Amino acid sequence: MTWIVFALLAAVTVAMASASGTSAWVQKVDASVVDAAEGGQAEFVVYLDRQADLSGAASLTSKEAKGRYVYEQLSAVAAQTQPAVVDTLDEHGASAQRFWVSNAIVASGNLDALQAVAGRAEVDHVYAVGKGRLEPPVPVDPPGGTNGSDAALAVFDSVALVKADQAWGLGYRGQGTVVAGADTGVRWTHEALQSKYRGWNGATADHNYNWHDAIHNPDPSNLCGASSPTPCDDDNLLGGGHGTHTVGTMVGTGPDRVGQKNEIGMAPDAKWIACRNMAHGVGVVPTYLECMQWFIAPTDGNGQNPDPSKAPHVVNNSWGCVEVCPPPLLRDALQASRAAGIFYAVSAGNDGGEGPAYVCSSIYHPLARYPEAFSVGATTWTTDSIADFSSRGPTILGDPPSEIVLRKPNITAPGVTIRSALRANDSAYGNLSGTSMAGPHVAGLVALIISANPGLAGNVDRIEDIIEQTAVRKTTTEMCGLDSATQVPNNTYGWGRIDALAAVQQAVAERPDLQVTSIDVANNRAREHRATITATVANTGAMAAGASKTEFLIDGTRVLALVDTGPLAPGQARSVSVGWDTKQVANGPHQITATADRAGQVAESSETNNSRTVTRTVQGNHVSNGSFENGSGSSPDGWTGSSTGAGSSSWSEGGSDGAKSASATGNGGNAAVLGSPTWTSSPIPVTPGTLMDLEVSVLATGSSSPASAGLVYLGPLGDVIGNATLVTVPLGTEAFTAFEQSVTIPAGVAQLRVVLRGFAPTDLATGGTVKFDDVGLYVR
Repeated sequence: MTWIVFALLAAVTVAMASASGTSAWVQKVDASVVDAAEGGQAEFVVYLDRQADLSGAASLTSKEAKGRYVYEQLSAVAAQTQPAVVDTLDEHGASAQRFWVSNAIVASGNLDALQAVAGRAEVDHVYAVGKGRLEPPVPVDPPGGTNGSDAALAVFDSVALVKADQAWGLGYRGQGTVVAGADTGVRWTHEALQSKYRGWNGATADHNYNWHDAIHNPDPSNLCGASSPTPCDDDNLLGGGHGTHTVGTMVGTGPDRVGQKNEIGMAPDAKWIACRNMAHGVGVVPTYLECMQWFIAPTDGNGQNPDPSKAPHVVNNSWGCVEVCPPPLLRDALQASRAAGIFYAVSAGNDGGEGPAYVCSSIYHPLARYPEAFSVGATTWTTDSIADFSSRGPTILGDPPSEIVLRKPNITAPGVTIRSALRANDSAYGNLSGTSMAGPHVAGLVALIISANPGLAGNVDRIEDIIEQTAVRKTTTEMCGLDSATQVPNNTYGWGRIDALAAVQQAVAERPDLQVTSIDVANNRAREHRATITATVANTGAMAAGASKTEFLIDGTRVLALVDTGPLAPGQARSVSVGWDTKQVANGPHQITATADRAGQVAESSETNNSRTVTRTVQGNHVSNGSFENGSGSSPDGWTGSSTGAGSSSWSEGGSDGAKSASATGNGGNAAVLGSPTWTSSPIPVTPGTLMDLEVSVLATGSSSPASAGLVYLGPLGDVIGNATLVTVPLGTEAFTAFEQSVTIPAGVAQLRVVLRGFAPTDLATGGTVKFDDVGLYVR
């Protein structure tokens, strides 16, 4: 196992240092690197002791926020700690390629450069570069086969087996998601893939942020060349387009052709991006790191302006680092990717054996062996059983006595005789087998889950749980890791074989659910300022809801407002309010409907329970211009002011809301003889026997006697048949104060006027000022 190899290497290094009496720097360097440098030149990885703390990402709720935070933390630590190390390498003529996804520098230099950099205190270790390769696909039928008893159906058999097409039937096809391939590249112009490429708009291509080539060394035999600016696939050895095939299984849809099953992709409405990290199916740690770093923060075509918001939701990973791989680097990159909310579907490997001679503990290689990877074994779609070649668990991390035993794989998916796109031409298809073919089924499933519940984007833990919880349970008698015959999960199938329909249904059930639980209408008496409608919006679902808008609708047709409603945790409720200007609203009952998330910003488990409707009666102010806001000259509309020898009436600024009001000001005259200054409304039609409320707001500054408000009753011809004083204002009302009194309209009364008197009829020497505002007469 790899960890044993590293233990032996470390022992050899220490022995060399002790025997030779050389400096302590040697103990920080892999022995193979020292040997190569002594021969003249060596490639090595300088791993710095300070690594970024990414724990803060766990508290962030959105995938974009996670990605931005992770990128900023990683790049900041690298910027702070690497310059001095790079200077040392430069001083000794060594090259340097800097990474931030793991705080490391890949260098090439001689023994002096190696010794100088290893001697720096901030350098933790110097590792050999190492290399890896794809898990070669298992030979199967030549390209062009359909493999199925019913070739008339467009959906390929493995896609149908896991019920992805049934998930499509519910409306979840991967829309709104981005999948990524880290592989041999992609033939992006393939008929099954071009329309799904994020860089294609239907007419032109933009490869910025959508494609990256980490292979920079010129190689005449490489079909893509070096640093290809456009997507390409250089695999003509492993399977005739390994990277193209895997992307096809994630998203591909070919045109209908007789005898072919070209609905090959799990998530046909997802978009794809890609990074080539291998030449001819062979990569090295720097190319792997470069692509993993690029996925966290994709860059433009010049490798500049990284943008975490353009990161994919899921990466399909079908390679394994099969030789000496620096232990911390790839795991650092995987942990950073996970912290950034990027799901890695990682093929478990094809080292499980042949026929009945299966091999336990055969998941050897990074990334599949790490706990942060979602490792995928392969099944056959014809028998729905484990593929002979599929690598089994358990895996072991670390050294005795503190080693960790992990049950692997996490899950299985169809991986035998899988039809998908190939690179030979834009209409080439073929069948390949391997866990490399199983992994993209899972990556496509992640896209389906997120399209069913966008709130799960970036929540790698929960997406993994859903895939595991909904899998078709599979047991085995292979007893890898001492599994029993009923053990689930086990080291052969993991939690079982994926079920896309069940996973999507579970994802939908875990959406938030916004409901309006109550509506209240305050002040529906409708003075000539706004009534207030308040709705309580609650999230009764299982997941937090992002910000949304609540709509208030009057009588089913008039949209009063769309009010911002902040994020809501599960079980949380929030009140949102809107003012309702009822001045022009007809008196009587009105329907008021509040609808949560009217704009459809939140994907909910139920979209049919968002509204609540109540009926409220607008009583209506029978007094025209009761707030004194409207008028011209010196008089408000609908009112008549009278001045007397005891004081004057006026219409002025300074009402209860800072606007206009009607005033009466004393001048020392005798109100008992000369009469009080008053304001009288226009006639108001009424019905005898009606119970009504008279309201008025009054401010009395230095008033010499109580002001009052009352009614003058009129007959059908406008003749005065009586009057009533309903409100008497106490002295000393230094701020606007509302007063209210009820009255039943007497028999014979057809009309009435509201009369506002500034001073009492007994006032012999009027003084001070009385202001009236917000006069209302309401049917109770």
